[in-house]
Amino acid sequence: VGPPYIATAKDMYQIAVHWAKFVPKVHDEYPHLLAEMFAYSLAAAHLQLSHQTSNSFMVSSLASGFQEGWKSIDDIDTSQVCDA
Repeated sequence: VGPPYIATAKDMYQIAVHWAKFVPKVHDEYPHLLAEMFAYSLAAAHLQLSHQTSNSFMVSSLASGFQEGWKSIDDIDTSQVCDA
C-alpha cells in the first residue's frame, strides 16, 4: 500500500510534522528502503487518522488483474470513451 495519499491540508500537515520526527528514529532501527513508509504509518497512527485502501488508482498491466483498477475502466460506458 502506498501513494497517492488523499487528505485535508490540516491532516497532511500534522502527518508531515510527525513523519519528519519519526523517520530518523525508524531509520536508525530499520535502515532499509521502506523505513520512510513505516514512519508515515506511525505518524498517521499516532494522530489516530484512519486510512482506506483503494485498488482503482493504478492500471499498468492486464496481467495484474484484481489488484488494479481495470474493473473501473471496464465499467465505463462506451459512449463516454473517445476513439483514439
